[in-house]
Amino acid sequence: MKKYVKKPVEVEAIQLTKDNIIEVLKYVGMYGYLYLEKDEDIVKRIIKKGYFEFELYDNTDMYESVGFGDFVVKDEYSEYRVFDEDEFKELYEEVR
Repeated sequence: MKKYVKKPVEVEAIQLTKDNIIEVLKYVGMYGYLYLEKDEDIVKRIIKKGYFEFELYDNTDMYESVGFGDFVVKDEYSEYRVFDEDEFKELYEEVR
């Protein structure tokens, strides 16, 4: 019997920091959708809260929370998943 190794899959990912909140909101499609206030107010509110939530699939009640240091991954099926930093680094390595 032959053995096979699963081919590596390239994904897009972004890590949430206090400096890129708006960029991450845009990445997951939430910017301008639920947040109709000024960018500075959005950033202040999310920093105070420590995370934000976004809907995983259109018109569902399935939400994912993203905290500071978490990675948002867009997989090969264009679906989003959230990983803490340790889990992300265990599963993925940066393409150079």
